[in-house]
Amino acid sequence: MKLTKSKIIEIANLRQKGRQWSDIAKEVGVNRTTMWRWMRAGEKATSGMHYVFFRAIRSAERISFYGRLHDIRMRDMTDKRGIRRTKVTLIWKSRRSPFGWF
Repeated sequence: MKLTKSKIIEIANLRQKGRQWSDIAKEVGVNRTTMWRWMRAGEKATSGMHYVFFRAIRSAERISFYGRLHDIRMRDMTDKRGIRRTKVTLIWKSRRSPFGWF
C-alpha cells in the first residue's frame, strides 16, 4: 500500500471523530500494521509523506481530545451553574417565606 494525501486526509478525519485504529484500517482498506509502520516512520522523519501523515494524525487526535474535554467542561459548568442558581433561589425563598424553604 502506498501512502497518499487522500489516505492521510481520510485517516485523519476518522481519527478526529474518535474512531479506533482497527476500525479505521478496515474502512480505509489498509492493514493495521501498515498504519503503525507509517506512524513509526513519521516519528523519525523530518520531511516527506510519512512526516505529514504523523503530524496530521497527532493534530487530529489533539483536536478530538480537546474537543471532548471542552464538552465535558461545558457540561460541568452548566451543572455547577444550575446548582448555584438552585441554592440562591432556595436561600432567597427561605428569607422571604415564614415557612422556611417554601
